[in-house]
Amino acid sequence: MSRPYQYQPLPRVKAVEPPYIRLLQIQPGRLGAPLRVKFIVERLRKVMPKFSAISYTWDNQTPSRPIQVEHNIAYITQKLERALVVISQRYPGHLLWADGICINQNDRTEKASQVEFMNLIYGYAQQTLVWLGDPDMTQQPWTCHLFSLLHNNIGHRIVENAWRQDFLPALWREVRWFSRMWVVQEVGCNNNDDVKLLFGPDWELDWEDLLQAIPSISVGGREWTDANKIEGLLHIRDENAKRGSILFMMERFASFGCKEPRDRIAAMAGMQNPPPSAKPTALAIDYNSTDQEMFLRFAKHLVERRFGLALLRLSAHKGPTEFPWPSWVPDWSKCSSQKPCLDIDDFYDYPATSVNGMMRIHCYQLEAYCNGYRATFKKPRLQNHGVDFILKRNSSGYFRLAEWQQLQGNVRARSFNVDLVIV
Repeated sequence: MSRPYQYQPLPRVKAVEPPYIRLLQIQPGRLGAPLRVKFIVERLRKVMPKFSAISYTWDNQTPSRPIQVEHNIAYITQKLERALVVISQRYPGHLLWADGICINQNDRTEKASQVEFMNLIYGYAQQTLVWLGDPDMTQQPWTCHLFSLLHNNIGHRIVENAWRQDFLPALWREVRWFSRMWVVQEVGCNNNDDVKLLFGPDWELDWEDLLQAIPSISVGGREWTDANKIEGLLHIRDENAKRGSILFMMERFASFGCKEPRDRIAAMAGMQNPPPSAKPTALAIDYNSTDQEMFLRFAKHLVERRFGLALLRLSAHKGPTEFPWPSWVPDWSKCSSQKPCLDIDDFYDYPATSVNGMMRIHCYQLEAYCNGYRATFKKPRLQNHGVDFILKRNSSGYFRLAEWQQLQGNVRARSFNVDLVIV
């Protein structure tokens, strides 16, 4: 009887260096028997054996499907098992990488280390293979029709009026992969321009084939989340987007989903692509800390880089939280439902301070205003609290605020122009 597979620790490296990774080689096996695989451990670097990185969704599945690893048994999700079966048939002999089996999911330290360098894993991969699942004409009619058209090189038909307003939103509804936050990194970081979409065992499309059909499709009149997803999809592989600030990236892809809220930061930090030695510790994923601790470190990182006011417009709490939540720290677990701008009517009255007073918004002062905007200030209500502010709206327009940020005695000042057209 096979025993449970015990992951061997990966070779240790210095903290700032890319780690070793496990590559997967699928072995021949009997029809209907569990997959047989072999691990090959390699240092993550530009010159390494060619491999394909798999992008897929977990879909809240628990690892319940057996897979034989070096005569022992490990468990993976049903979605990953199906992906490996189809990919091994279409790409026999290829070395593969998939997080659900190549990372020891029970080792939080290893998981954090691997996730931190996910951009390099997908960047050094020869190709990214996207597994969308098996087609279901009943549940996914639009997606099946779309892939049929594109697969037969007649994708221009999808921009006819019948498709113009419907087919892209249908992708978000019918195929969860298109709404995943990690998609941004898994597709955007591939340096070989080789991203393939696999929809069942028969349909395979290049990423560019899908994009060619998108620009002519109108997104006017869509709900914000749909329009934001479509715009984000168009720019996943945009080099200019990679050079944007991490807060810009967080906003652009805010409507994309993550199983763990902290992964939003990890996914977007990877798109910044800094040298390993220069990566701020605030952006390093830590699965041994809480989401709230991760959000707080990230907010401090942004304040130190003078993103204070931009941070506040994402920090409009919708109501009391279950824990002491600083008013200037965005709750990234709820950001998918927030518009990327100030929505004044939804502001919740919070003291502008941290829990322990170490960091606080010292005050906000109106320098000038136009079109009827003005700011009303309140005095501090509790010790160590900064000055609260409330924006009063009469009509739409622009206004300027002078911002003072106090961080452990270090006072900074900066002015901002903020667009408050959406009211």
